[in-house]
Amino acid sequence: SDVERGHVSEPFAWASFDTGSVVFGERTPTASPSVSPSSLPTISPSSSPTEVTPSPSVSPSSAPSNSPSSSPTKQHSDSPSAEPTLSSAPSETPPNAIGETGQVELTDTIDLGVKAQIEFRHVYNDPVVVAFINTRNGDASVSPRVKDVTSTGCTIYMQEPDHQNHSPETVSYIVAEKGRWELSGGLTFEAGSHSTDRARGKGMNFEGDPISFSASFQKNPAVLHTLNTNANVDWMTSLATSVTTGGFQIAQEYAETSTLNDAVTIATETIGWIAFETGFGMIGENLFIIGHYDDGVSNGVGQTQFIINLFGYENPPDIVVAVIGENGRDGSWARGSGTYSSTNQGVYAEEDQRSDVERGHASEPFAWAAFERNTDIILVSQQPSNSPSVAPSSVPSLSASPTGTPV
Repeated sequence: SDVERGHVSEPFAWASFDTGSVVFGERTPTASPSVSPSSLPTISPSSSPTEVTPSPSVSPSSAPSNSPSSSPTKQHSDSPSAEPTLSSAPSETPPNAIGETGQVELTDTIDLGVKAQIEFRHVYNDPVVVAFINTRNGDASVSPRVKDVTSTGCTIYMQEPDHQNHSPETVSYIVAEKGRWELSGGLTFEAGSHSTDRARGKGMNFEGDPISFSASFQKNPAVLHTLNTNANVDWMTSLATSVTTGGFQIAQEYAETSTLNDAVTIATETIGWIAFETGFGMIGENLFIIGHYDDGVSNGVGQTQFIINLFGYENPPDIVVAVIGENGRDGSWARGSGTYSSTNQGVYAEEDQRSDVERGHASEPFAWAAFERNTDIILVSQQPSNSPSVAPSSVPSLSASPTGTPV
């Protein structure tokens, strides 16, 4: 109506992001305002790979066949203690948590009557649990075990192959709902379990049961595994090998606790496993670092420890490590070497000492997943089992070099 465009002051609102930014957040269960950090940290040290570009969110037409058709209502409880306790029913929490991490201090082994009753912070339909002993307060060979897995908790304990006592140790664990999932940080993982009486011992060629993923990963994933039952009378652990983008092999491992001349009766055990896309990123405000690597150096007890370099943590994280190879004929499992801090996790390929005392071992490939303490693993979407994995086209393989530097 006229050419002049002078105007009084008006209030403006704005939002600015870096190109390709990912907005992290969690569902707010009430009408209260969402409390988000004023800025999200970008953790990209020069010696580490660039952060993973997340996948687009997927809305599948059907859920995976090995997972629930709908997300369960998640619930919350107090943090677990090292004493077997049961509490009242957990309170309701957002339904998009499909996993969690934690730690427990174990003062001795199951043979001395020590076990920890873990109460999950959420309620699951069909969870699996993987565990790892981070510390080395006692040098005798020992491994973690899990049993009595339910929707609300599990039992975690340590056992020495010779059934003796042991010094107190720190054990990290990861809980995951079965199925194939996409994390809010852009990474994909698949969790499942397998029951088998197949087992490998000293001097035996490994022939595990084949496990196929519901969809292929872009690169070989980091596979973590732990026995989730306690059916065998004697000590036992698990072993995964031949990891590819499409699957892996898995079996029980009794190492040198029996020889080829012994009559070995193997009971069926259920092995829980989680396969993670490798890389690093954030789940909400919590950093995760996932990788696998073989440093080509002998990693037996007293030899060269395998060092996993960590960054961005204020405290030692919840980290689970597993052997994913069979280079050594005596059998082995992953165990903390004595280095455990906010910047490093040292690992040995530990052997038992039942048939001999030496524990030298060939280099083995290790897989690991590290999370901030007590991380809740938040769901973006569940991937259908009949479609390819929607994952970043280029996911960095975060792994330790022979000098311990991520490459």
